[in-house]
Amino acid sequence: AQPEPLSGPAASARLGTHSQGSPGPPDAGLRGASPARPALAPRDAARRKGKARRGRGKARSEGSLSKQKRSRRMKANDRERNRMHHLNSALDALRSVLPTFPDDAKLTKIETLRFAHNYIWALTQSLRLAEQGLPEAPAPPPPPGAAPGAWDSPCPAAPPPAALRRGPAAFPAFL
Repeated sequence: AQPEPLSGPAASARLGTHSQGSPGPPDAGLRGASPARPALAPRDAARRKGKARRGRGKARSEGSLSKQKRSRRMKANDRERNRMHHLNSALDALRSVLPTFPDDAKLTKIETLRFAHNYIWALTQSLRLAEQGLPEAPAPPPPPGAAPGAWDSPCPAAPPPAALRRGPAAFPAFL
């Protein structure tokens, strides 16, 4: 079924609108429409105009509104704290499987991600070389628009297998 047009004669008949010059009374297309509101007396109109329209539900006091806002903010803060806790736990788990470094050198979040990316790339290159039994293959060109040193840019060349061993000597080869 195709959607009905929102303008034109079919829409006018469907919506019960009436244009000037059309035959028939303005409410001819309306079935079961509620009668028009009677005009308000000037005194009622002034009183109605003076009242502020309230939203749905009960009126809330300033105190209850501030309590509700504070409660929502505390819940949002808890969600963000939990999200960051999970992110930090995941980064710690990632750091634990990367080659080790001196205990006092903890990588930042971005350094951990860059190191992991480059480490995986180097391992992949080493596996390709081992499978092919060929001399070292040239590094693939960086993707178009990738800046040198960007997190998604690969290492300039596959590191020698000695750089893949665990220990502080491997650290500079992957950052």
